[in-house]
Amino acid sequence: MLHYTTNKSYGVHNLPFFLDKLEKNLINDAIQRDKKNNINKPKSAQLWDNMEKLVEAISSSGVSFSIWAKRNADCIASELYEWTSMVGNEKKKVLKSLPDKLAHVLPTGYAHTITHVWKVMLSSPGWHQPGERYS
Repeated sequence: MLHYTTNKSYGVHNLPFFLDKLEKNLINDAIQRDKKNNINKPKSAQLWDNMEKLVEAISSSGVSFSIWAKRNADCIASELYEWTSMVGNEKKKVLKSLPDKLAHVLPTGYAHTITHVWKVMLSSPGWHQPGERYS
């Protein structure tokens, strides 16, 4: 669960940490929802729609992004996933544009809450450099 605080020690230097945690949670959520949808389906019929929607939403922010199954020593896809690492300006682009795209990626049950918390945090003092707005 994401907890919001107005503690000013959470400043711009923590934006990468914030995005890393949010990114990891969004990816794991999409993967888990897809795995649940793929239970009892043969590999040829499995779909990864939630993961694909998330990759598309992040990539549409103007960054190169992908998710893939990690291969084990036998070059067989494992149950572990890796994804493209974003740095600096890529993180800023995603922070700024992804909240508006989450409604099309997340289940309606919590899309609004996640989007709202994200926007509130990014519009709060201490989350951006002076003169820079993410909302």
